[in-house]
Amino acid sequence: MRGKSAVLLSLIMLIAGFLISFSFQMTKENNKSAAETEEWKKEYALRDELLKQEKENKKFEKELYQKQNKVRQAENKLKKEKSEYYNVLEDTEKYRMYIGEVGVQGE
Repeated sequence: MRGKSAVLLSLIMLIAGFLISFSFQMTKENNKSAAETEEWKKEYALRDELLKQEKENKKFEKELYQKQNKVRQAENKLKKEKSEYYNVLEDTEKYRMYIGEVGVQGE
């Protein structure tokens, strides 16, 4: 009877060991999948934030191009006005010479 008890006890301990091992593995896998889920959520949030930043950057880039275009137009206008004023100044100098307000010297 003692031999049967030892075999039965060994069998029970073996089954209990397998159950404990199985439980440990399941807990480990569940923790791993929970960690993967958290990592996936973080990655998704970062991608979402990146997309928002890209949209905002495109908006700012478009605004920058518009403002640069306005500046170029203003520069061209000023350049044109400057040349017009310079031409008017030259004409005024010539007319002053013609009417005798300014002395003229020859070469």
